[in-house]
Amino acid sequence: FDIKLQGRTVCETFDVARSANGTDRAVIREFPDIAVEDKLLLELVPETETSGEGEAPLISFVEVVRSRP
Repeated sequence: FDIKLQGRTVCETFDVARSANGTDRAVIREFPDIAVEDKLLLELVPETETSGEGEAPLISFVEVVRSRP
């Protein structure tokens, strides 16, 4: 799936299991310099429009850290 933040694609064709080198392992991705005025919009966009519920993108945890210049 693709990862979009604030409407901007920040990671294309992300494969969690491949990135973690297996299942039940953590994956950490940082996306600095994302401007958020009011609400953070995070979208997980599946590769195909017709994916079933078992194929839908899934994440278990997101940490958001506010940084100030």
